[in-house]
Amino acid sequence: LAIQIMWTYETQTALEQCKTNANAMYSNALKQKNVLEEMQKWCLQNLGTKVNRRKIETLVTVHVHQRDIADELYRLVKINKIQDE
Repeated sequence: LAIQIMWTYETQTALEQCKTNANAMYSNALKQKNVLEEMQKWCLQNLGTKVNRRKIETLVTVHVHQRDIADELYRLVKINKIQDE
C-alpha cells in the first residue's frame, strides 16, 4: 500500500510541477522505473514462502500498470492534452 501511495503522491506532484519544470514527469518516470527494478530483484531472491512470492509478484504487476499510466500521462502532457488550470 505504501508503494502505491508513494506513486500517487509523486505522480501528482510531477503533474503539478509540469508548468514550471519541463522534466518533472520524466524525472518521476525514472524514479518509478528504479522502484520497479528493485522490486524485480526481490522476485529473484528466496522469499521464504509462496505467499511472500505472490505478494511481491502482485506488487510488481500493479507497479507495471502504474508505470504504463504514468507514461501515458507524460505523453499527454508533452502534447498539451493535459493542463493543470
